[in-house]
Amino acid sequence: YWLFPNQDRLNSNVVHSGAQRLYKHEIEWMKKDAAVMERVLRSYKLMLDFYGMILVDAETGAVERRPVGEYESRYRNLNTSSHNYLRITRIMKNLGDLGHEHYKVAWLKFLIEEIITGTGSGKNELINCTRSLKEYWIETVRDDDVRAELKVQIAKQLEVKRKSAMDAGAASATTTGEKKPLETEDPAVLASAVKKARIAPDENHHHS
Repeated sequence: YWLFPNQDRLNSNVVHSGAQRLYKHEIEWMKKDAAVMERVLRSYKLMLDFYGMILVDAETGAVERRPVGEYESRYRNLNTSSHNYLRITRIMKNLGDLGHEHYKVAWLKFLIEEIITGTGSGKNELINCTRSLKEYWIETVRDDDVRAELKVQIAKQLEVKRKSAMDAGAASATTTGEKKPLETEDPAVLASAVKKARIAPDENHHHS
C-alpha cells in the first residue's frame, strides 16, 4: 500500500497497519508533481519486471513478456502465488486514480492474451490468474464501454479456447477409433442415429 496506495478503505487483515488510504486532495497534488508521477511510472515498470513483463511503449502503454530465459520463473511465481493477485488489483486501481488509465487498459489487453490463450508460447502459463482477471482486474476499468469491450474480448477468447479443446478431443477420438458423441437434440436426427446404431432411443432427447 505504500508503493501503490488507492482510495479503498483499508482492511487491517490484509495490509500493514502503517499503510495509509489515498485521499482525493492527495491524488490531485500527486498528479501535479512531475517527480511523483515519474516515480509512479518507475514503480510500475519495476512491478512489471517482477511479474516477467516489460513496458515497451510509454505512449500506448503496450506490454510484452520479457525475453525467453527471463520470464519463465517469474510467470511460474505469479501463477502459483495468489497473494500477487491482490497486489495487481491495487496497482491497477492506483494507475486509474493517478490518471494512467491507458497503462491499465493496455496491460489488461496483454493479460487477456497471456492468461486465456497463452499466445506467446502456446501454453497457459498464467491459467491460475483467470478468476482474478475476470472478476477483479477488469472491474477496475473506469470507462463502462472499455470495460464491456474487454469482457467481450475475454468471452471470445474463452470460446475459441473451448472450440479448440473440442476439436482436439474429436481428433483424439478419431485417432483412437472412438465415436464422437452426437451433438444434436433434433428428434429426427437422433431417431435416425438410434436406428443405425440399433439401440433403444433415449427418452430424454424427445420433447413434446
